[in-house]
Amino acid sequence: LYADGSSYPNNGAGNSGGGVVIKNGRNVVGFSKFFGIGTNNTAEIKAITYGIAKVMEGLRNVLNWQSFVSIRVYSDSEYAINSLSGVWALTPNKKNFELIKESQVVVREVPNINFSHIRGHAGHRYNELADRLARDGRLGKEERYEEFAK
Repeated sequence: LYADGSSYPNNGAGNSGGGVVIKNGRNVVGFSKFFGIGTNNTAEIKAITYGIAKVMEGLRNVLNWQSFVSIRVYSDSEYAINSLSGVWALTPNKKNFELIKESQVVVREVPNINFSHIRGHAGHRYNELADRLARDGRLGKEERYEEFAK
């Protein structure tokens, strides 16, 4: 799962959106989502949460899905990764406390989840696609991208 957030201007008064790319073997599905007013940090967290929810939504009808669910989340936001993975302690006075707390509930639904930081704008195909989808989401263009193995 590759996730990216976008906001402009990044002062808390601009529109924000997210892009997610779900890769399973050679099959790839991507989504963009408009989040409304927010910062880049809130968009990054919401994009990861949205992506996890999309994966889980696709698995809920599979018998014994909990026994084989493993998600690796790739993000160029160390802030989002450290906040959602529990690397950074969550305290009530922390910025975005409520959003992080709600998002951690979604993260904990996944039996096996790992987070990996990747450099943004470094030419990584799926991160670049997530970035493009995030910008589209910020602009209110909610779309779906598909690439299936032949």
